[in-house]
Amino acid sequence: MSDMGHATPVHHHHTLEGRLDQVGPQRLQGLFALEGNAHNIWRVPVHPTHAALAEAAWSIEKQEGAFHLAKVVLAVEYLAVMNHLVTKLVLGATLTAVAWSGEAQVLTQPNLPDHGFAFTYGVTNVQPEGFDWSTAFSIQNVNFDFVPADSTAYADAFPQADFSQQVAGQTGGINESFYEYNPEYFGFWGGVDGASGIQVVHPEAVKYLPYPMAIGDVHQDSLSFGFMAAGLAVEREFSVDMEALDAGTLLLPNGQMLENTFRIQARVSVFDSSVASSGGLITEGVQYWTQDMPLPVAQTYTYTQIVDGDSSVVFAGAEFLVDATADFEVPFAASLKAFPSPANHTLNVVAQAGSWVRVVDLKGQTIERRQLTSDRESWDVSTWPAGLHFLQVEGSHTTRRVLITH
Repeated sequence: MSDMGHATPVHHHHTLEGRLDQVGPQRLQGLFALEGNAHNIWRVPVHPTHAALAEAAWSIEKQEGAFHLAKVVLAVEYLAVMNHLVTKLVLGATLTAVAWSGEAQVLTQPNLPDHGFAFTYGVTNVQPEGFDWSTAFSIQNVNFDFVPADSTAYADAFPQADFSQQVAGQTGGINESFYEYNPEYFGFWGGVDGASGIQVVHPEAVKYLPYPMAIGDVHQDSLSFGFMAAGLAVEREFSVDMEALDAGTLLLPNGQMLENTFRIQARVSVFDSSVASSGGLITEGVQYWTQDMPLPVAQTYTYTQIVDGDSSVVFAGAEFLVDATADFEVPFAASLKAFPSPANHTLNVVAQAGSWVRVVDLKGQTIERRQLTSDRESWDVSTWPAGLHFLQVEGSHTTRRVLITH
Protein backbone atom coordinates (compact mmCIF):
# COMPACT_ATOMS: atom_id res chain seq x y z
CA MET A 1 0.00 0.00 0.00
CA SER A 2 1.31 3.47 -0.89
CA ASP A 3 2.21 6.01 1.75
CA MET A 4 -0.17 8.94 1.77
CA GLY A 5 -0.21 12.22 3.62
CA HIS A 6 -3.20 14.14 4.97
CA ALA A 7 -3.31 16.71 7.73
CA THR A 8 -5.01 19.77 9.04
CA PRO A 9 -3.97 22.75 6.91
CA VAL A 10 -2.88 26.04 8.39
CA HIS A 11 -2.84 29.01 6.01
CA HIS A 12 -0.69 31.93 6.95
CA HIS A 13 1.23 34.75 5.33
CA HIS A 14 4.84 35.06 6.33
CA THR A 15 8.32 35.56 4.92
CA LEU A 16 10.66 32.67 4.40
CA GLU A 17 13.46 34.32 6.27
CA GLY A 18 11.61 33.68 9.49
CA ARG A 19 11.86 29.95 8.86
CA LEU A 20 15.59 29.77 8.33
CA ASP A 21 16.45 29.87 12.00
CA GLN A 22 14.07 27.00 12.65
CA VAL A 23 15.74 24.55 10.31
CA GLY A 24 17.17 21.74 12.38
CA PRO A 25 20.66 22.21 13.80
CA GLN A 26 21.75 18.70 12.92
CA ARG A 27 23.56 17.93 9.70
CA LEU A 28 21.03 16.87 7.06
CA GLN A 29 21.52 14.23 4.49
CA GLY A 30 19.54 16.53 2.30
CA LEU A 31 16.23 18.28 2.49
CA PHE A 32 14.62 15.53 4.43
CA ALA A 33 17.39 13.04 4.35
CA LEU A 34 15.62 9.76 4.82
CA GLU A 35 17.19 6.38 4.43
CA GLY A 36 16.41 3.79 1.79
CA ASN A 37 13.47 4.58 -0.44
CA ALA A 38 12.43 7.45 1.76
CA HIS A 39 14.19 9.90 -0.52
CA ASN A 40 11.45 9.20 -3.05
CA ILE A 41 9.13 11.60 -1.27
CA TRP A 42 11.19 14.32 -2.87
CA ARG A 43 10.29 12.99 -6.25
CA VAL A 44 6.65 13.59 -5.46
CA PRO A 45 5.81 16.77 -7.37
CA VAL A 46 6.54 19.74 -5.25
CA HIS A 47 5.79 22.93 -7.03
CA PRO A 48 3.38 23.81 -9.78
CA THR A 49 5.26 25.64 -12.51
CA HIS A 50 8.53 24.34 -13.70
CA ALA A 51 7.70 21.31 -15.62
CA ALA A 52 10.53 20.76 -17.98
CA LEU A 53 13.56 21.60 -15.97
CA ALA A 54 12.92 19.16 -13.24
CA GLU A 55 13.79 16.08 -15.20
CA ALA A 56 16.14 17.80 -17.59
CA ALA A 57 18.18 19.54 -14.97
CA TRP A 58 18.58 16.28 -13.10
CA SER A 59 19.82 14.61 -16.24
CA ILE A 60 22.14 17.47 -17.19
CA GLU A 61 23.72 17.58 -13.76
CA LYS A 62 24.32 13.86 -13.77
CA GLN A 63 26.11 14.23 -17.08
CA GLU A 64 28.29 16.96 -15.58
CA GLY A 65 29.02 14.86 -12.51
CA ALA A 66 27.06 16.95 -10.04
CA PHE A 67 23.51 16.40 -8.86
CA HIS A 68 21.91 19.79 -8.80
CA LEU A 69 18.47 20.67 -7.80
CA ALA A 70 16.70 19.67 -10.95
CA LYS A 71 13.12 20.80 -11.11
CA VAL A 72 10.34 18.81 -9.95
CA VAL A 73 7.84 19.12 -12.73
CA LEU A 74 4.64 19.97 -11.14
CA ALA A 75 3.51 20.91 -7.79
CA VAL A 76 5.26 21.91 -4.69
CA GLU A 77 5.61 18.54 -3.25
CA TYR A 78 8.77 16.80 -3.38
CA LEU A 79 11.88 18.42 -2.17
CA ALA A 80 14.58 16.14 -1.35
CA VAL A 81 18.18 15.73 -1.34
CA MET A 82 20.55 13.01 -0.58
CA ASN A 83 23.81 13.25 1.19
CA HIS A 84 25.40 15.19 -1.61
CA LEU A 85 22.92 17.77 -2.77
CA VAL A 86 19.27 18.13 -3.50
CA THR A 87 17.25 16.07 -5.81
CA LYS A 88 14.98 17.68 -8.30
CA LEU A 89 12.00 19.74 -7.68
CA VAL A 90 9.19 19.08 -10.09
CA LEU A 91 7.88 22.47 -10.63
CA GLY A 92 4.85 21.40 -12.54
CA ALA A 93 2.81 23.57 -14.73
CA THR A 94 0.78 26.25 -13.24
CA LEU A 95 -2.22 26.93 -15.31
CA THR A 96 -3.44 30.37 -15.99
CA ALA A 97 -4.33 32.57 -18.87
CA VAL A 98 -3.87 36.18 -19.81
CA ALA A 99 -6.96 37.93 -21.04
CA TRP A 100 -8.19 41.45 -21.67
CA SER A 101 -10.91 42.86 -19.45
CA GLY A 102 -11.90 46.17 -20.96
CA GLU A 103 -8.61 48.02 -21.10
CA ALA A 104 -7.13 46.19 -18.14
CA GLN A 105 -4.89 43.22 -18.69
CA VAL A 106 -5.53 40.43 -16.23
CA LEU A 107 -4.86 36.76 -15.69
CA THR A 108 -8.06 34.74 -15.61
CA GLN A 109 -9.07 31.10 -15.57
CA PRO A 110 -7.61 29.45 -18.69
CA ASN A 111 -9.78 27.98 -21.39
CA LEU A 112 -8.28 24.49 -21.72
CA PRO A 113 -9.46 21.56 -23.85
CA ASP A 114 -11.19 18.64 -22.12
CA HIS A 115 -8.87 16.10 -23.73
CA GLY A 116 -5.21 15.51 -22.94
CA PHE A 117 -2.35 17.38 -24.59
CA ALA A 118 1.45 17.50 -24.46
CA PHE A 119 4.29 20.01 -24.60
CA THR A 120 8.00 20.14 -25.31
CA TYR A 121 10.14 22.59 -23.35
CA GLY A 122 13.77 23.51 -23.80
CA VAL A 123 16.06 23.71 -20.77
CA THR A 124 19.04 26.04 -20.56
CA ASN A 125 21.59 26.92 -17.89
CA VAL A 126 21.43 30.66 -18.65
CA GLN A 127 18.76 33.10 -17.50
CA PRO A 128 17.48 35.50 -20.17
CA GLU A 129 16.15 38.83 -18.93
CA GLY A 130 13.15 40.81 -20.10
CA PHE A 131 10.93 39.76 -22.99
CA ASP A 132 13.60 38.92 -25.58
CA TRP A 133 14.40 35.20 -25.38
CA SER A 134 15.06 34.90 -29.11
CA THR A 135 18.69 33.84 -28.63
CA ALA A 136 18.00 31.28 -25.88
CA PHE A 137 19.33 27.81 -26.65
CA SER A 138 18.16 24.46 -25.35
CA ILE A 139 20.65 22.12 -23.74
CA GLN A 140 18.00 19.44 -23.57
CA ASN A 141 14.35 19.16 -24.55
CA VAL A 142 11.83 17.64 -22.15
CA ASN A 143 8.38 16.26 -23.01
CA PHE A 144 5.46 16.04 -20.61
CA ASP A 145 1.72 15.41 -20.76
CA PHE A 146 -1.44 16.85 -19.29
CA VAL A 147 -4.23 14.30 -18.89
CA PRO A 148 -7.66 14.63 -17.27
CA ALA A 149 -7.24 13.81 -13.58
CA ASP A 150 -10.29 11.55 -13.49
CA SER A 151 -8.65 9.26 -16.06
CA THR A 152 -5.62 8.49 -13.88
CA ALA A 153 -5.08 5.69 -11.36
CA TYR A 154 -5.10 8.32 -8.57
CA ALA A 155 -8.45 9.91 -9.38
CA ASP A 156 -9.92 8.91 -6.00
CA ALA A 157 -7.03 10.50 -4.09
CA PHE A 158 -7.33 13.80 -6.00
CA PRO A 159 -11.08 14.15 -6.66
CA GLN A 160 -11.02 17.94 -7.05
CA ALA A 161 -8.14 18.08 -9.52
CA ASP A 162 -8.83 18.79 -13.18
CA PHE A 163 -5.54 17.68 -14.74
CA SER A 164 -2.52 15.57 -13.93
CA GLN A 165 0.80 16.75 -15.29
CA GLN A 166 2.92 13.71 -16.06
CA VAL A 167 6.63 13.37 -16.75
CA ALA A 168 8.85 10.31 -16.93
CA GLY A 169 10.99 10.00 -13.78
CA GLN A 170 14.74 9.48 -13.92
CA THR A 171 14.37 6.57 -11.49
CA GLY A 172 11.47 5.00 -13.33
CA GLY A 173 7.71 5.38 -13.41
CA ILE A 174 5.70 8.50 -14.14
CA ASN A 175 5.71 11.42 -11.70
CA GLU A 176 2.35 13.16 -11.48
CA SER A 177 1.17 16.52 -10.17
CA PHE A 178 -2.51 17.37 -9.75
CA TYR A 179 -4.04 20.79 -10.49
CA GLU A 180 -7.39 22.46 -10.18
CA TYR A 181 -8.44 25.39 -12.36
CA ASN A 182 -11.52 27.29 -11.30
CA PRO A 183 -12.73 30.90 -11.76
CA GLU A 184 -11.12 32.00 -8.48
CA TYR A 185 -7.67 30.41 -8.51
CA PHE A 186 -5.25 27.85 -9.88
CA GLY A 187 -4.78 25.24 -7.17
CA PHE A 188 -2.19 22.57 -6.52
CA TRP A 189 -3.35 19.40 -4.76
CA GLY A 190 -0.14 17.37 -4.49
CA GLY A 191 1.46 14.56 -6.43
CA VAL A 192 2.73 11.03 -6.81
CA ASP A 193 6.20 9.56 -7.27
CA GLY A 194 5.94 7.00 -10.04
CA ALA A 195 8.89 4.85 -8.97
CA SER A 196 7.83 4.32 -5.34
CA GLY A 197 4.10 5.03 -5.52
CA ILE A 198 4.40 7.49 -2.62
CA GLN A 199 1.51 9.97 -2.64
CA VAL A 200 1.44 13.39 -1.01
CA VAL A 201 -2.15 14.64 -0.92
CA HIS A 202 -2.77 18.16 0.29
CA PRO A 203 -5.64 18.58 2.75
CA GLU A 204 -6.71 21.52 0.61
CA ALA A 205 -5.45 23.19 -2.53
CA VAL A 206 -2.52 25.56 -2.39
CA LYS A 207 -3.71 28.65 -4.25
CA TYR A 208 -0.81 29.15 -6.60
CA LEU A 209 -2.36 32.04 -8.52
CA PRO A 210 -5.59 33.98 -7.90
CA TYR A 211 -8.04 34.90 -10.64
CA PRO A 212 -8.25 37.59 -11.80
CA MET A 213 -4.66 38.83 -11.36
CA ALA A 214 -3.72 42.24 -12.73
CA ILE A 215 -0.37 43.93 -13.22
CA GLY A 216 0.81 45.21 -9.85
CA ASP A 217 -1.11 42.58 -7.88
CA VAL A 218 0.68 40.65 -5.13
CA HIS A 219 -0.43 37.18 -4.01
CA GLN A 220 0.65 35.04 -1.07
CA ASP A 221 -0.57 31.68 0.16
CA SER A 222 0.81 28.98 2.42
CA LEU A 223 -0.11 25.58 3.76
CA SER A 224 1.17 23.54 6.70
CA PHE A 225 0.35 19.84 6.91
CA GLY A 226 1.74 16.43 7.77
CA PHE A 227 2.04 13.17 5.87
CA MET A 228 3.66 9.76 6.17
CA ALA A 229 6.59 8.68 4.01
CA ALA A 230 8.50 5.42 4.37
CA GLY A 231 7.10 5.01 7.88
CA LEU A 232 8.15 8.48 9.03
CA ALA A 233 5.86 11.34 9.97
CA VAL A 234 6.80 14.43 7.96
CA GLU A 235 5.69 18.00 8.61
CA ARG A 236 5.72 20.25 5.56
CA GLU A 237 5.41 24.01 5.22
CA PHE A 238 4.83 25.31 1.72
CA SER A 239 4.48 28.96 0.73
CA VAL A 240 4.02 30.92 -2.49
CA ASP A 241 4.71 34.61 -3.16
CA MET A 242 3.80 36.05 -6.57
CA GLU A 243 3.89 39.60 -7.99
CA ALA A 244 2.70 40.58 -11.47
CA LEU A 245 5.38 42.98 -12.73
CA ASP A 246 4.36 43.98 -16.26
CA ALA A 247 3.29 42.64 -19.66
CA GLY A 248 4.72 42.66 -23.16
CA THR A 249 5.48 40.60 -26.26
CA LEU A 250 7.68 37.61 -25.49
CA LEU A 251 10.14 36.72 -28.25
CA LEU A 252 11.13 33.04 -28.31
CA PRO A 253 13.65 31.21 -30.53
CA ASN A 254 12.70 30.35 -34.14
CA GLY A 255 10.80 33.61 -34.57
CA GLN A 256 7.93 32.68 -32.26
CA MET A 257 6.14 35.55 -30.49
CA LEU A 258 3.56 35.63 -27.71
CA GLU A 259 1.79 38.94 -27.21
CA ASN A 260 0.16 40.19 -24.00
CA THR A 261 2.46 38.01 -21.90
CA PHE A 262 2.58 38.62 -18.15
CA ARG A 263 5.92 38.70 -16.33
CA ILE A 264 5.49 37.46 -12.75
CA GLN A 265 8.09 37.41 -9.99
CA ALA A 266 7.73 34.07 -8.19
CA ARG A 267 9.08 32.63 -4.98
CA VAL A 268 8.14 29.16 -3.73
CA SER A 269 9.49 27.55 -0.58
CA VAL A 270 9.15 24.12 0.96
CA PHE A 271 10.39 23.15 4.42
CA ASP A 272 10.20 19.57 5.69
CA SER A 273 10.99 18.16 9.11
CA SER A 274 10.86 14.76 10.77
CA VAL A 275 12.54 13.04 13.69
CA ALA A 276 15.33 12.11 11.26
CA SER A 277 16.11 15.50 9.74
CA SER A 278 14.84 18.82 8.46
CA GLY A 279 15.65 21.18 5.66
CA GLY A 280 14.21 23.40 2.98
CA LEU A 281 14.32 24.46 -0.61
CA ILE A 282 13.55 27.89 -2.06
CA THR A 283 12.86 28.44 -5.75
CA GLU A 284 12.93 32.00 -7.08
CA GLY A 285 12.58 33.36 -10.58
CA VAL A 286 10.45 35.10 -13.19
CA GLN A 287 7.55 33.36 -14.93
CA TYR A 288 5.96 34.36 -18.24
CA TRP A 289 2.23 33.66 -18.64
CA THR A 290 0.25 33.88 -21.87
CA GLN A 291 -3.48 33.65 -22.47
CA ASP A 292 -4.98 30.16 -22.39
CA MET A 293 -1.73 28.37 -21.74
CA PRO A 294 -1.72 25.78 -18.92
CA LEU A 295 1.76 26.70 -17.71
CA PRO A 296 4.34 29.44 -18.04
CA VAL A 297 5.60 29.69 -21.60
CA ALA A 298 9.02 30.59 -20.21
CA GLN A 299 10.61 31.00 -16.79
CA THR A 300 13.87 31.45 -14.95
CA TYR A 301 14.66 29.89 -11.60
CA THR A 302 17.30 29.67 -8.93
CA TYR A 303 17.25 26.85 -6.38
CA THR A 304 18.55 27.57 -2.90
CA GLN A 305 19.00 24.73 -0.41
CA ILE A 306 18.65 25.44 3.31
CA VAL A 307 20.63 23.11 5.59
CA ASP A 308 21.45 23.72 9.25
CA GLY A 309 20.28 27.31 8.85
CA ASP A 310 22.79 27.92 6.05
CA SER A 311 21.76 28.55 2.45
CA SER A 312 23.53 27.66 -0.79
CA VAL A 313 22.52 28.01 -4.43
CA VAL A 314 22.48 24.58 -6.03
CA PHE A 315 21.17 25.35 -9.51
CA ALA A 316 20.17 28.27 -11.72
CA GLY A 317 18.65 28.02 -15.16
CA ALA A 318 15.57 28.56 -17.32
CA GLU A 319 13.11 26.79 -19.60
CA PHE A 320 10.92 27.86 -22.51
CA LEU A 321 8.18 26.48 -24.73
CA VAL A 322 9.39 24.73 -27.88
CA ASP A 323 6.33 22.89 -29.21
CA ALA A 324 2.89 21.49 -28.41
CA THR A 325 0.79 18.65 -29.76
CA ALA A 326 -1.21 19.38 -32.89
CA ASP A 327 -4.51 19.32 -30.99
CA PHE A 328 -3.46 22.18 -28.68
CA GLU A 329 -3.42 25.66 -30.19
CA VAL A 330 -0.56 27.76 -28.82
CA PRO A 331 -1.45 31.47 -29.21
CA PHE A 332 1.72 32.37 -31.09
CA ALA A 333 1.54 35.83 -32.61
CA ALA A 334 1.98 36.03 -36.36
CA SER A 335 4.43 38.64 -37.57
CA LEU A 336 2.55 41.76 -38.70
CA LYS A 337 3.61 45.35 -39.29
CA ALA A 338 1.50 48.20 -40.63
CA PHE A 339 2.89 51.70 -41.23
CA PRO A 340 2.84 54.64 -41.31
CA SER A 341 0.26 55.60 -38.74
CA PRO A 342 -1.44 57.91 -39.31
CA ALA A 343 -1.78 56.99 -42.99
CA ASN A 344 -3.49 59.02 -45.70
CA HIS A 345 -3.28 57.28 -49.06
CA THR A 346 -0.83 54.38 -48.71
CA LEU A 347 -0.36 51.80 -45.93
CA ASN A 348 2.58 49.36 -45.92
CA VAL A 349 1.64 45.91 -44.63
CA VAL A 350 4.36 43.41 -43.73
CA ALA A 351 3.44 39.78 -42.90
CA GLN A 352 4.03 36.29 -44.19
CA ALA A 353 2.94 35.78 -47.78
CA GLY A 354 -0.24 33.74 -47.94
CA SER A 355 -1.63 35.16 -44.69
CA TRP A 356 -5.18 36.48 -44.65
CA VAL A 357 -5.40 39.95 -43.12
CA ARG A 358 -8.73 41.41 -41.99
CA VAL A 359 -9.29 45.12 -41.32
CA VAL A 360 -12.07 46.23 -38.98
CA ASP A 361 -13.17 49.59 -37.59
CA LEU A 362 -14.06 50.53 -34.03
CA LYS A 363 -17.57 49.11 -34.52
CA GLY A 364 -16.16 45.74 -35.51
CA GLN A 365 -17.27 46.11 -39.12
CA THR A 366 -14.98 44.61 -41.75
CA ILE A 367 -13.45 47.29 -43.98
CA GLU A 368 -11.25 44.99 -46.02
CA ARG A 369 -10.02 41.40 -46.13
CA ARG A 370 -7.28 40.17 -48.42
CA GLN A 371 -4.64 37.47 -48.76
CA LEU A 372 -1.05 38.66 -49.04
CA THR A 373 0.76 37.63 -52.20
CA SER A 374 4.15 38.79 -50.89
CA ASP A 375 5.78 39.47 -47.54
CA ARG A 376 5.39 43.23 -48.03
CA GLU A 377 2.62 45.07 -49.81
CA SER A 378 1.49 48.67 -50.25
CA TRP A 379 -2.26 49.12 -49.87
CA ASP A 380 -4.34 52.00 -51.17
CA VAL A 381 -6.35 53.24 -48.17
CA SER A 382 -7.69 56.41 -49.73
CA THR A 383 -11.22 54.93 -49.81
CA TRP A 384 -11.16 53.75 -46.19
CA PRO A 385 -13.19 55.89 -43.79
CA ALA A 386 -11.12 58.12 -41.54
CA GLY A 387 -10.58 56.88 -38.03
CA LEU A 388 -8.94 54.08 -36.06
CA HIS A 389 -8.68 50.66 -37.74
CA PHE A 390 -7.41 47.27 -36.61
CA LEU A 391 -5.51 44.83 -38.79
CA GLN A 392 -5.47 41.18 -37.71
CA VAL A 393 -3.79 38.10 -39.15
CA GLU A 394 -6.59 35.55 -39.26
CA GLY A 395 -6.01 32.45 -37.18
CA SER A 396 -3.66 34.29 -34.81
CA HIS A 397 -3.81 36.68 -31.88
CA THR A 398 -1.84 39.36 -33.73
CA THR A 399 -3.48 42.78 -34.13
CA ARG A 400 -2.10 46.16 -35.17
CA ARG A 401 -3.75 49.58 -34.88
CA VAL A 402 -3.62 52.14 -37.66
CA LEU A 403 -5.09 55.65 -37.79
CA ILE A 404 -6.44 56.70 -41.18
CA THR A 405 -6.70 60.43 -41.94
CA HIS A 406 -7.85 62.20 -45.10
